[in-house]
Amino acid sequence: MTTFADHAAAIRSRFETQFPPLRSTTPILWPNERLNPAPDPNTDGNGLQGWVSFEVRSGQEKAAGFGSLGANRWRQSGEVIIRIFVPVTIGETLVRDIAADATSIFRGYQAGDLKFFAASTTGGDISEDGNWYELDAICSFTADIIG
Repeated sequence: MTTFADHAAAIRSRFETQFPPLRSTTPILWPNERLNPAPDPNTDGNGLQGWVSFEVRSGQEKAAGFGSLGANRWRQSGEVIIRIFVPVTIGETLVRDIAADATSIFRGYQAGDLKFFAASTTGGDISEDGNWYELDAICSFTADIIG
């Protein structure tokens, strides 16, 4: 039986393998892990081009098909949220380019019962510490679970 945790692991694996070739100098912060070393917005010599935070969120679950006991199909909606951070004062071009690369990994992607749809970005904002400009990229999906 495929669980939502299985789908979330597959989604992370896809981003882990597809994003670094597109943005080799953009580190990824995974849920409940630390970036090491921590990003420094004032860095000038190591090629840092911002960083991203990656999260898979589940949404509403609906019945999608009925079978025998333990063989019902449930359709779970969800979102991949990729928070993109770049140093303040450099404009929006870089953050939007990173968002375009990140969303291209999932837009229209299908693997078995996992289906991604359109992607979107939210308006940008400056972090509380004033060092980072943040833009969120959101990729919506559904994943079927049998149980």
